[in-house]
Amino acid sequence: MIYLICIVPWFLSWVFLKNKNFLCAPWKKVFLFCFVHFLIAIIVLNVFFVAFNLYLDVRLHSFDLNGDGVFSENEQTSGQIAFFDFVINDTGRNIARYFFSPISYVVFYCVFFVVIFVFRRLKPRCP
Repeated sequence: MIYLICIVPWFLSWVFLKNKNFLCAPWKKVFLFCFVHFLIAIIVLNVFFVAFNLYLDVRLHSFDLNGDGVFSENEQTSGQIAFFDFVINDTGRNIARYFFSPISYVVFYCVFFVVIFVFRRLKPRCP
């Protein structure tokens, strides 16, 4: 799913760059399109990250046999230790929703605006 979310902006930019009406649209319309798509993408990504974190929490708590929230000596198995290390040591998953996903979309839309600007300079006449 995360790969589809990353491909969608490129596909939408290709579709809209093929559309001559979009290339001739006012800058406000182009900016509004990009801003709405940015908000939708960030909301979808954050929902995905929250759902995945909840899944990891539920799976991690399934190793807690007595339900006290602490892994005692008799609850530690090789599977529990491996999964606990996976959850704890994955810092990229924890900071991606706050840093990498918004920054990557901002960079994408800056490039998108530059491409639209270049296309408008190459074909200045609009119907």
